[in-house]
Amino acid sequence: ERSFNFKSAKEVFEEYQEMTKLSKNGHLDIYKADYKTLEKSPFVWGKNLFEKNIFSTPNQKSNLFFIENKNLSEQTSKMYPLRLLTGRTRDQWHSGSKTTQINTLLKHKSLEFVEINPENAKALHITEGEIVKISSLRGELTASVVFSDINRDTIFIPISHRDINYLTDDKLDPLSKEPDYNHSAVKIEKVESTKK
Repeated sequence: ERSFNFKSAKEVFEEYQEMTKLSKNGHLDIYKADYKTLEKSPFVWGKNLFEKNIFSTPNQKSNLFFIENKNLSEQTSKMYPLRLLTGRTRDQWHSGSKTTQINTLLKHKSLEFVEINPENAKALHITEGEIVKISSLRGELTASVVFSDINRDTIFIPISHRDINYLTDDKLDPLSKEPDYNHSAVKIEKVESTKK
């Protein structure tokens, strides 16, 4: 409480306003902003930073740096010819800790499906609604087939499928540390003819 002893939003704003005077070149300075005016209408502060094409760099020019993109993703092969994309569906968010508890959302669409291009399915003698096995170098799972206009070399499985991590590679991009969940090489096989 001692370090946050403000009595109003106005007092918080006024402290922040004082701190902006310390910004380099004054480009964050909102000292002239009036709190009463802010309550009535939006306020854009500061100068147009690049109006004269002068940047806050030693040479005052825009400096762009391009990083060489080294594709470290797992490559498809004869054994694993498809690329797996993972993602969320309209009704399911993040780990599903909350959205999987809502019956209305669960009834809209199964959580355990694989989207495949109909041409690929035809070549594999797979029908829509059929249960298939999807495998990678790391593991496997089963899911019900849903046709979509996804690219022929790609399949999609939602992250809400409980076993999705058995398929994905745990490789991280060396710079961004982003996991490589959308380039795992997989294959699809028939397992049974019953519909889910």
